[in-house]
Amino acid sequence: MNHDHDCAKLCKNHAEFLKVFSKFLKLYIFRQVTTIEILIHVAGSRLQGQVPQQNSHQGLIDTSSIY
Repeated sequence: MNHDHDCAKLCKNHAEFLKVFSKFLKLYIFRQVTTIEILIHVAGSRLQGQVPQQNSHQGLIDTSSIY
């Protein structure tokens, strides 16, 4: 009887762990994707703003104000 109880507790803990882990994984993947998107956006805006403005920081501010 005690053995079954321990198994049930373990299963419950494992289910909780999986729930938390999958949430963490989704968050991590989301973070990675947004980081890549930001990098692409920054690189793109730098390329666009390169000819009219040599100051890339100024170009970043200009492109962010459009959105």
